[in-house]
Amino acid sequence: MKIFFTQFSVKPTERNLNYEKIEGSYVCFWVRDQNRFSVFTKAKFDISKIDWDIKEVIKVLGFR
Repeated sequence: MKIFFTQFSVKPTERNLNYEKIEGSYVCFWVRDQNRFSVFTKAKFDISKIDWDIKEVIKVLGFR
């Protein structure tokens, strides 16, 4: 398995308490997984659990 560093631009969903206060933010993850596609799936799931949506994938780097 590889270690991946990912960075996303995110925005709050309408259910998020900060929806009208914050336009967006940046989120970084370190994830250990097989490939960058499963890393994105995990990150998207975790981000959506706290009522944010991914606007843009900024960076995905894989390390041994």
